[in-house]
Amino acid sequence: MNAPSFARPRCASTRNFRRLILAAAICCAAVVPARGKAAKPDTFRLAKLSFVGLIRYTEAQATAASGLHVGDSIGTDQLKIAADLLANSGVFDTISYRYSTQGSDLDAEFQVTETKSLLPCRFENFIWFSPEQLDEALRRRVPFYTGAVPPRGSLTKQISDALQTLVTDNGIHGTVEFMAFSPDVGAPVSAFLFRVSGIAMPVRSLTFPGAAALSDKELAAAAANLIGRDFSATDVDVAVSSVLVPLYHHHGYLEAHFGDAQPSIISGTTSDITIAIPVVEGPRYSWSKADWTGNHSFSPDDLAKLMNMKAGEVADLDKIDAGFAEINKAYQEKGYIDAKVQPTESLDAASRQVSFQVAIYEGVPYHMGQVRFQGFTDKLAAELAKKWELKPGQEYDGNYAAGFLKKVLLPKLRDMKMTGKIGLGINRDAADATVDVLITFQ
Repeated sequence: MNAPSFARPRCASTRNFRRLILAAAICCAAVVPARGKAAKPDTFRLAKLSFVGLIRYTEAQATAASGLHVGDSIGTDQLKIAADLLANSGVFDTISYRYSTQGSDLDAEFQVTETKSLLPCRFENFIWFSPEQLDEALRRRVPFYTGAVPPRGSLTKQISDALQTLVTDNGIHGTVEFMAFSPDVGAPVSAFLFRVSGIAMPVRSLTFPGAAALSDKELAAAAANLIGRDFSATDVDVAVSSVLVPLYHHHGYLEAHFGDAQPSIISGTTSDITIAIPVVEGPRYSWSKADWTGNHSFSPDDLAKLMNMKAGEVADLDKIDAGFAEINKAYQEKGYIDAKVQPTESLDAASRQVSFQVAIYEGVPYHMGQVRFQGFTDKLAAELAKKWELKPGQEYDGNYAAGFLKKVLLPKLRDMKMTGKIGLGINRDAADATVDVLITFQ
């Protein structure tokens, strides 16, 4: 039996992927040192193929992605090609391999380290296929597909190509695209989004299976901005989270939640869409009480009056949130500008009541220091200073400055036909518990 030969490792990298694939033998040389003599460039029968280090993926997946098949005739250079294919996928951080020969048989072993960085796949508008059909097709066509992909490498392109084949094979004349997806501008990438472009699929109607407390008509009116637009699973998700769930919360259904949108083509049309958005309403809750801790400047009765909620009243989350906002405003008005109101919701399913445990951090009361007006004429600055009602030493009202800009400064500038940029600076002196205010105009 010939001595085993070791190929130097392949390393996957997040930058300049192709270059690092070529440099893999250098950057990973310490992982598996070379031993023995290099195999002669003969052809061998691949007798055994194994992988060490697989956790998320199976040997069957790795074998399919490598392009190798047990029983095939191969040269040792094909092991390097297989290592490059595996590295290019992006699912591994490091890859190395070794092999041994006995006569005309070759045994190969790949050592891998799976990447921990994965992002979910979102399928935006594949209205012709169920989620199960998409999943089955992708698992069959893309060896490493699991519903999540690494942020680098070729796996996203492999998924896109498989989806394009699926679309084309079903006579659908659209182009599959993919892109990194962020929920908000400036937010980190949270998923990879795949969509079909080049095909109109306008939404014509909405239904809400499971709805009873609220009618389909009322829910459809709330989500009316979806009508007439091309179907987008992301648009539906936004409508659900920003409009439909708050609507249920407004009516006291605090556990209401929606399932995934189920688009379908309206019978007799080519691409007009109706969307079923299933809902589980849950019970309707009423207000029980709020228990307070950390409050010293306001009594429990004072806080209850500010909440403006009565026992047995429908637990309208909009009104509840407004009550907590009033409490925060009251603390601001008394100079507690660092105050934090932190409610924790507690649902009692048996009684269908909601209560809150509210922790309040008051901090210390601040007092007014000095106010300055910068960028105004001396005359206007003096006039504004006279209209500023908070005097040095008074409790600093944390709501006052914004109100002053809205009620006094802006109307004055409009009367004088002055346009420019207004700045508001709030400078705290924690040692003296005072606040200086700087209002600028440019």
